[in-house]
Amino acid sequence: MSDKGTSIGTILRTLFAAGYRVIKVERASATSTFVNLVGVDLLRAEVKILALVTKTYGLGLKRRLEKQADAEHSTPIVISLSSELKTTPGVPCHQIGNFFKLLGGAVQTDRIFRPDLPAIINSIGFNKLPKGLAGKPDTLLEEISSECLRYLLDCPLRRYGQDRLFESLPDGIAFARSNTNFYYDAKAYTGFYHPSADDIKRFAEYINDFNDRYATFVGRIFRLLVISGGFSKSEKAIAEKNNDLDARCGTQMTFISTSALAESVALMRKRSQQRSAVSWRNVFAPGVYSSARLTEECKRIEKDAIIK
Repeated sequence: MSDKGTSIGTILRTLFAAGYRVIKVERASATSTFVNLVGVDLLRAEVKILALVTKTYGLGLKRRLEKQADAEHSTPIVISLSSELKTTPGVPCHQIGNFFKLLGGAVQTDRIFRPDLPAIINSIGFNKLPKGLAGKPDTLLEEISSECLRYLLDCPLRRYGQDRLFESLPDGIAFARSNTNFYYDAKAYTGFYHPSADDIKRFAEYINDFNDRYATFVGRIFRLLVISGGFSKSEKAIAEKNNDLDARCGTQMTFISTSALAESVALMRKRSQQRSAVSWRNVFAPGVYSSARLTEECKRIEKDAIIK
């Protein structure tokens, strides 16, 4: 199941981005995989699903799907990798193209393209609510940062939000190209934010948990993006925190100030077509991020003269 666009990794990323929790992944054959999912319905109740991702649907798979779904009190569904595949009545079947279309979502960019975005995001980054804006600075920063990253990376992004409120998780995850997975955490903070020892321990815990569960299918967490109004001016202090995190989970942090994030959105708005060619692995290097890195990357793309 490794055809471009229909790999199990692509399917799992789509489910993550749509808000599903993947509990277990079990290969049944070279062309069939069972995926246990948990979703949340409109009344905030959990819904258990057993999905069979497959190119074939013989009697053995049919019986296994129905028996396992019944034992686990789950709803059985089939995600078909073949246009010829047919299922039995009572088992929903989603062709792979319709599956991606069904779980896809439009990117809401109106807020991040406002001319006053720099002033707004910088204010909430320092935990101050701008005049005329309703809500809490930390929630607003999380929402706007998510929209900015979704636009910049041009990829599926899942903001965990209220449905994972009591779990040890960052604000969200972005599944960028080339199996480059970014966790991100937005911190509305009065003054300059600098991770504590407890922060580093918590960051490492949820990175290790993700890698242990899903790295085989969708790749490891490549980088943790930390977004706030400002950070320590000491390169040594930043490096020490990155070394601490790296020692615990093999991942480092990119510290993105709200002003740099707004600058990057403004920069890419003029070069929207180039987003797919940006090497975000290089742009989001460990340490404090500068939009100058993105400017240099755009110059390289322009020099290649492939994307206008």
